[in-house]
Amino acid sequence: MNRRQFCKQLLLLGSVLSATTMMSGCSKAPSEMYANAFTDSQGQNFVAWFDSEGELIGQVAIGQRAHDLVFMPDQRHLVAFARRPGNEMVVIDIKLHTVVKTIIAEPNRHFFGHGVLSHDGSLLYTTENQFDQSLTAYHGRIVVRETVNWQPVTEFSSGGVGPHQLALLSDGQTLVVANGGIHTHPNNPRIKLNLSTMEPNLSYIDASSGRLLSQAMPPHHQLSIRHLCVDKLDNVFVGCQFQGPDYQINPLIYRHRQGGSLEALQASKSVWQNFNQYTASLAVNERDNLLAVTSPRGGIVSIWNSDSLSLADIFEQTDCAAIASTHAGFIASTGQGELIIRKGKYDVKHQYSVHWDNHMAHI
Repeated sequence: MNRRQFCKQLLLLGSVLSATTMMSGCSKAPSEMYANAFTDSQGQNFVAWFDSEGELIGQVAIGQRAHDLVFMPDQRHLVAFARRPGNEMVVIDIKLHTVVKTIIAEPNRHFFGHGVLSHDGSLLYTTENQFDQSLTAYHGRIVVRETVNWQPVTEFSSGGVGPHQLALLSDGQTLVVANGGIHTHPNNPRIKLNLSTMEPNLSYIDASSGRLLSQAMPPHHQLSIRHLCVDKLDNVFVGCQFQGPDYQINPLIYRHRQGGSLEALQASKSVWQNFNQYTASLAVNERDNLLAVTSPRGGIVSIWNSDSLSLADIFEQTDCAAIASTHAGFIASTGQGELIIRKGKYDVKHQYSVHWDNHMAHI
């Protein structure tokens, strides 16, 4: 297929996404690439990939709504994980614009929407829920699959209940897992079954043996730790969702280093009220020592100094969830169909007729 034919095929996909933006995506190979799941106005599910200017490169339809994604080291394949309580993850060939593999979770399992690759890409670690039909037993599991055939090779405890996002530290050996602490069941996936007794934690686990190395607990047992990101120095930044009464205001974002205590980022009570008890995605811009954290329920994006833990900026953005760093700042997406490229305090926005999901992958 030549370049002209390739661009024509991309235009045929433009019933959902902006045709003019897709044309510009054919003009050059991106130095940075991003991916985000979305749902269209008919309720169909897709994954799209685009450059750091928000110019679309391609998209593919998928069976279940995806949550988070990871690029394979070959930069050709992309893995998308179903949103809780989905039981599928898919492998996408972004050059062929097709799903090349669908992996189904084991019986009585579902995904939590997140996974992470080993540094060489040979292993994939996913957070999963193991449940029984009686609603009496729940186990957070880390399942390890070989990416050559996508078959499970081992699994171990996540260190808690309701594991969500996880990351691999720079040693390539230590997993850090956000255990939200909330019991759910796929029969009623949005009902939280143990709010009075929940026990969230941040767990560090040896990726080879599954041995629990250490844990950190939030200052309140109803601060559900859901999402995280890790910088090059292995500082772990976590975002929480408070499950207690609305009148009780707590810091929702923390920094942690293995073996230490959770450090709350510094802001006034009035700032924390803006989050409406909820954080979604986190991303670190290493160049500028900045951390971005979104709150779709609060309708805000917050920017923090990742060294001093102080608030650098906060601005309104309706239904903004997914965010990732770029060479010049951050790129975010919203449930209203916007891709927002933020450079300093200047925004460039692209509008699409879709509902972007909560997380964004990048290479």
